[in-house]
Amino acid sequence: MKKDENEIIENILIQCGIGESIVYCDNFISQDILDSLTMAEIVIALEDTFNIEIDAEEIIPENFINLNTISKLVEKHYN
Repeated sequence: MKKDENEIIENILIQCGIGESIVYCDNFISQDILDSLTMAEIVIALEDTFNIEIDAEEIIPENFINLNTISKLVEKHYN
């Protein structure tokens, strides 16, 4: 994924309540940084920003572990 797109995703995470200092955390799930409501907010923001549709089956913790896994999910639909 391009650097600009990663920066957009970083900003989305920050806007959805993941603090700027923990955006690069290794695991949002295991460290209780991300809950289901925040995950839903992130999905909506990603879909609106990148004009993509993320399938309900893909909205699972494994796809939202960290910035890298979220970027891969977006890239799958965006490219």
